[in-house]
Formats: sequence, structure tokens, C-alpha cells
Amino acid sequence: ERVRLQRARDEALEQGIEKGVKKGREKGQLDGAATVLATQIARKFGALPDWARVRMNQADEAALNRWALQILDAQRIEDVFA
Repeated sequence: ERVRLQRARDEALEQGIEKGVKKGREKGQLDGAATVLATQIARKFGALPDWARVRMNQADEAALNRWALQILDAQRIEDVFA
């Protein structure tokens, strides 16, 4: 019984670690995409305004990807986030 409980604990711990690693990778990818977008914006429009930084920090992957494409045709920073 004790061995079975220990195996169950070990398995649960391993699953928890796997979930944590996956979540960490996803967060890292979002952070990387936001960093690239911030660099693109700074290069094209100058300093990144606080409101844009807040939006980027709250964005999901789809929004960051959409904005990264929109910057190519944007005439103003507001156009990137439209």
C-alpha cells in the first residue's frame, strides 16, 4: 500500500513538473514575441508608449502575431494595435 501511494505521489509530482515546464515555455514564447514587437515598434515609431507596453503584456500569442504583421503596413503606432 505504501509503495502504491509513493508511486502515485511520484507520478503526480512528475505531471506537475511537466505542466510547469510547458507553462514556462509558453510564457517564454510570449515574452519573446513581445520583445520582438517592442523592438520593431521602437525602430519604426520611436519609444514604446506605456499604453502599448501594457497591451502587449496582456496579449495572447494570436494578438502578438497579428500585431507583428500589422506593423509592416502601419503608418502610426495606433494602427499596429487596431
